[in-house]
Amino acid sequence: MAFIPSQSRFNVGDRVRLNGKLSVFAGEYTAGHEFTVINVGGQRGIDLQDDDGRRVLECGMVHHLFEKV
Repeated sequence: MAFIPSQSRFNVGDRVRLNGKLSVFAGEYTAGHEFTVINVGGQRGIDLQDDDGRRVLECGMVHHLFEKV
């Protein structure tokens, strides 16, 4: 038996687009919103920042909502 760790399909600096709505405490992002990946090293998923400087951190549970641009 072995454990094979998963690898992020995103890298720091990648641009990603949201494919659905994403609700956060501060509000809601709509489909089509774009972010830059700022961290992939966390155990809880990627960290993102949009062009206005807003950050969405630890996106592991919603990573399926994003695609590379």
